Amino acid sequence: MKQRGILSNLFKPKLWLSLGLLVLLIFLLSQLFSSIGKRSEVDKEIASLKEEAAKAESQNSQFKKMIEYLESDQFAEEQAKLKLGLKKEGEQVAVVTGLDSATTSTSTASTDISTTTALGSNWQRWLDYFLSEK
Repeated sequence: MKQRGILSNLFKPKLWLSLGLLVLLIFLLSQLFSSIGKRSEVDKEIASLKEEAAKAESQNSQFKKMIEYLESDQFAEEQAKLKLGLKKEGEQVAVVTGLDSATTSTSTASTDISTTTALGSNWQRWLDYFLSEK
């Protein structure tokens, strides 16, 4: 009789309904956790893209400032003075010659001692420049 009771329990609709609902619940929970994981990946990607956009915006702003400067009259005037040797009315141009590129370079902070002793100290050169009659 017990064997018949087990077989009859297997064919009861409540048991199958319970098992079906349990499988459905497990499936839905797995989909939920999967979508939560995907959502966090998407959120991370959105955050990185926002950061990238902010950097690009900052760089774009710097480029705009550079373009404004390059289009300005001040830049044109500086380039005319540096590259073409032009000057405004009333300005005097001083050209320093005889210095090697190592002493005039801004990238090297130290000066060549032999050059400064051969040409004199800086204040002596200024005195010679302003007091010499050419």
